[in-house]
Parts: sequence; structure tokens; C-alpha cells
Amino acid sequence: MKMKGFISALIITTIVAYSATATAITAKSRDASVIRDFTRQLSNPPPSLVHGGDVCSGTCVGISCDSSGRVTSINRQGLVRDFDPLDILFLSALEILELSGNKLTGAIPSLAGMASLTHLVLNGSGFTLLTYDFFHGLTSLMILQMDNLPLVPWLIPNAIADCTALQVFTASNVSIIGPLPTALTNLKSLTMLWLSYNYLSGGLPAWLPELSSLEIIGLNNQMSDVKLSGTIDVFASFKNLRQLWIQSNSFSGPILDFNNSELDSLDARETC
Repeated sequence: MKMKGFISALIITTIVAYSATATAITAKSRDASVIRDFTRQLSNPPPSLVHGGDVCSGTCVGISCDSSGRVTSINRQGLVRDFDPLDILFLSALEILELSGNKLTGAIPSLAGMASLTHLVLNGSGFTLLTYDFFHGLTSLMILQMDNLPLVPWLIPNAIADCTALQVFTASNVSIIGPLPTALTNLKSLTMLWLSYNYLSGGLPAWLPELSSLEIIGLNNQMSDVKLSGTIDVFASFKNLRQLWIQSNSFSGPILDFNNSELDSLDARETC
């Protein structure tokens, strides 16, 4: 999907920028202790830490720090362990947490109250459980990508309303159940909502056009017995919509006329 490629490039560019400023800095003792405790429990810890390197020296791949020695970014692949979520909470300056493509198990770490966090990317990382307070207090979070996780079925919690800065929310194939929650109306900055291959059901809520910044919506291929249903009239109110994928659902009624809209990608096969 072309927009997902753009988002990945944005995240990589941001991480590279952090890495470029991570040299010749000594980590604060609290942050250094958290990183060392975390890596000690890995089956494949980074060699630079095994041999006593400072986490902010620039030699620890995937760890970036600010000028004061606070850890601001973690971007690690190839990790194998049962994740202990408590350590991460002590990294109070953390802005980017990228754990995609790892072989982790257990609960996604509770990040409740981490007001500094702006990017969270967990795609295909192996987590199986979402903690009850996962979305609490993430007031600066702008990008959340958590696709392809073997989670136990879960409802999008009302606490997502705390994520008022959220611009990108992708959670495909992660066993979300139930209807779209009203709490999403608080996400006025949201430009991308992609929730395909879940178990969503019910009609499209009348409040959906309140998310007027949305440009990309993916609700396709719901796997519940009843799937998403009703009419798709709510999409007529979107002025900035460029991509809409709603195929393989149980919608009824005619396909809307989008000829005078900004829409350049529509897929409604096997749905109306």
C-alpha cells in the first residue's frame, strides 16, 4: 500500500535523524540501567552492551539519545525474549519505540502516561496480549502501527481518546472485535485509519465524518460472521478522502458517486 510505504519512510528518516545526534554522549544512569536490564534478558543482546559500551555512545545500534543523555529512541529487530513491560516506563524521555519484526511474547509493554512518546511501531513483533491501560496518557502519540499481531480478541478501549495527537493508526489483523467506538471521535488529527482483517461488526457510526482530517480508510476484509453492515452514506461527507477500502463486508445500498471528490483509490468489491 503506497501510503504505508510513505509512513515507514517517515519513521526511518526520524530515527536516522536521532541516530545522527547520538555520538559522544554519556547516558543518564537511570536510562542506562533500564537498557542494560532489558538487554541482559535477551537471548541475543547487542554486542556493544555485552562488552560494556555506553548506551548513548553511538555504538549501540538502535539506541539514540538526546544531548543530556536521555534515551529518546529504541529501534531494534531480531530480539527474542518474554517481554517485561515495566522497564520501559522509566524511560521518561522516550519518543520513538520501534520493535517490529521481533520474536517477543507476552503483553505489549504498558506505556501508560508516557507523554513524550510520539512514534510506536510494533508490526509483526509477536506480542499476544494488550494491557488494559495501553492507551492511557499517550497525549503526544502521532503514529501507532501495530499490524499482524497474534493478540487475543480485544475491543478498542475508550482510553484511545487520550491520544489526541494521533495522525496514523493502523491495526490490521490484530483480532479487534465489536463496533467502532465513539472514543475515536476525539482523534481530530487522524489522517489514516486502517483496521482491515479484524472482527469488527455493526454499522458505520454517524459520527465518523467528525474525523474530517481522514484521507485514508481501510476497513476491508472483516472476518466476523456478521462483518460491518448497513449503508456507506457517511463517506459522502468526507472532503479529503483519497483512499477507501471497504471490500469483503456486508454493506447494503448503492455505491456512492465519488466523481467530484479527491478519491483516487476505491475498493468496494463483494460488499454492497
